[in-house]
Amino acid sequence: MAVAPSSDATTTPRDATVGSTLGLPTVAFASGALLVVTVLAVRVADQLVDVAGLVAAAVALALLTSPLQHLLQRFVGTAASVAAVAVGTLATTFGLGLATLADLRRQLAALGDAVNERIDALTPGSLPERLTSSLRIQETIAEWTGDVPTAVVTGQDTSTAVGRQLMSLFFVVILAAFLQASGRVLVDQFVARWPRDDHDPNGGDRRAVRAFLRDVDRRGAGFARWTLTVGGAAAGAVAAATALLQVPGALVLGLWAGVWCVVPSVGWFVACIPIAALAGFGHEPGTMAAGCVTLVVCVGGALVRRRLVEPGRVRLGASAHVAAVATGVAVGGIAGTLVAFVLASIAAGALNSAHWPGWPRLVGHRRVGLPLGASTRWIAVPSPGATVGIGLAVACGVAFSLAVLGRLVPAIAWLAIGAFVAIALRRPADFLVRRGLRPYVARSVVLACVGVVVVASALAGADEGMQASTRVADRLPEVVEDLESAPLLGSWLRDRDASTWVSEQIADAPQRLRSAEPGTWLPGVTARLVDLWWTMVIAAAFLFDGDGLVRGGLRRVPASRRRQATRLVEATGVALTGYAAGAALLATINATVVFTIAVVLGLGLAPIVAVWAFVWNFVPQIGGFMGGVPLVLFALVSGPAQALVASGLFLTYQLLENHVIQPAIIGAAIDVPPWGTLLAALAGGAAAGVLGAVLFTPLVGVVRVIRAELRRDDFPGAGAGAGAAASPDERGALRAHSVGQPVVGQSGS
Repeated sequence: MAVAPSSDATTTPRDATVGSTLGLPTVAFASGALLVVTVLAVRVADQLVDVAGLVAAAVALALLTSPLQHLLQRFVGTAASVAAVAVGTLATTFGLGLATLADLRRQLAALGDAVNERIDALTPGSLPERLTSSLRIQETIAEWTGDVPTAVVTGQDTSTAVGRQLMSLFFVVILAAFLQASGRVLVDQFVARWPRDDHDPNGGDRRAVRAFLRDVDRRGAGFARWTLTVGGAAAGAVAAATALLQVPGALVLGLWAGVWCVVPSVGWFVACIPIAALAGFGHEPGTMAAGCVTLVVCVGGALVRRRLVEPGRVRLGASAHVAAVATGVAVGGIAGTLVAFVLASIAAGALNSAHWPGWPRLVGHRRVGLPLGASTRWIAVPSPGATVGIGLAVACGVAFSLAVLGRLVPAIAWLAIGAFVAIALRRPADFLVRRGLRPYVARSVVLACVGVVVVASALAGADEGMQASTRVADRLPEVVEDLESAPLLGSWLRDRDASTWVSEQIADAPQRLRSAEPGTWLPGVTARLVDLWWTMVIAAAFLFDGDGLVRGGLRRVPASRRRQATRLVEATGVALTGYAAGAALLATINATVVFTIAVVLGLGLAPIVAVWAFVWNFVPQIGGFMGGVPLVLFALVSGPAQALVASGLFLTYQLLENHVIQPAIIGAAIDVPPWGTLLAALAGGAAAGVLGAVLFTPLVGVVRVIRAELRRDDFPGAGAGAGAAASPDERGALRAHSVGQPVVGQSGS
């Protein structure tokens, strides 16, 4: 870097007497160094995420236990209070973890015994019995039930990994103790990043920073503390009641109820599901009483949350609460759930604080000249040390963001599908509201109907699945042999001896399945069930709380842009609701047609093939074909005539749906041409599989809707005075949104 001439008065700023020029070699070297640092950061990105997770857990633990530490500090001093809190945290965590581990093992052992009884009752020599024997289901379940408790409690299923988790726990507790012991010093250092007002001896901007931190602690962290306290009390009450009633898994049931009873709108229902399942299977006579106790405790917890916890603090709605819990589960298991909830509460407290101090000036600047021919252009850039720090921060931030995004893929899928399902269910819920039902009741009725359909389909499939699989295995070789005499396809099948090949494949299937290692397929099935569970819970939360979440987001938009944002959100909501509801209606009609064909032809498994057709109908282009494959297959097993009738009826309906029904139902909601739908499906499928193929089409339609809305003549202007030009109704709506206690995803429950 060379000293720039200061004689060029036309290009040198008045307040810059001496500066320096920035040459091309320096820029190239800095860019190359930044690229190298970025590559290195990407290689250690996973370690960065682990370290950040431990630090976040320590911060959350320090905030949760700080009131207890301050209380003890009055009697025993700072050092002793910090040590006592640390030891108490370790003892509580170890004790609760060991008790939960033992309770889970007992519960899963009882579940394994019940499954083994069902397997032993299968008819010897039947295809289901041979398949279960070949897959070694009993051995797999025994291995799975032995590993799952450790994996649930610690997040890992090996002894070495469990040891690492214990070391991580020690690190988190020690770091939390350090944060509590040095809390005042750390706060002072943080506040010092803001400038002091020379005319105000009390600190000027720093007073706003301290007020902001008090709001975050009192409202955000305070909400998390009291919510967890209420949840812990509810967990203890439910665990004690279920233990007295001799219901298996009392501690696990209590912890489950404690976690969910504090969630607005949907928490009470989710908390009662395990005990309701036990009562449905008829395990113990006390399960009904335990379910009633759980319901009473959940109602009491909801009242305490609304009357004592939320006043004066934030109100974390069902959607924000469930989204935080789901994200924590996807990233870090049970510990991640706690950390994500605390961080979400802190973020809510920060967003609702009236003392936002703005961003501090973290680095100093210097004037640097860029030589441009005969003149020099002067710009302000950070100092060399600050530039290096910013470069490292950017590189690590990019790598860290990519690594976190990779771990968030399950949560993103849950949230995306859940939101889409909630949007689809919104239309029938609004229909019931217009017929006189209260919104909460209407949405509960819609969810109850969906739950009844899902449970009935599952029970019907479980009842008919074994018989249908046996019938397919017995009839398929005969059907293929009959097809060998067909005029067109018969010669091709005869040349390849298709009937013999199919018989051999069915006979050898159990033997080939013996090579599968125990535990290789059951975890995958469990993961899909977990995905389904979180999708349903998130859909329910968004259905009840979506309006509050949208209102909370619009309140964060500056007043000068709020009318435009509201207009775009309304247009997007109308388009998405129309598309989702239309797609759900089309899928329902398709499933009804498939169900009717299966019942009329006596094919069996009609509920299962109908659900299959319903799910696949959401996938553009290929969804209709894939939805009819099981129907045609079962019809083919029943006979060529049934296959011909089923294929003809289904193809006729598909033509009618694609050319008449679909344009009439969803054509006006999102106007995407067929070639656009095809490209969106291909791009989405390449990027995110079936999920991307389902979601990319409405996203493309939303972009078209927003573009059309921006071009409308009556679209509000984007000037600073747009907020002042709002109509009386809009100003009243905005005042209604702003009056009252700040809300993040507020729910009416």
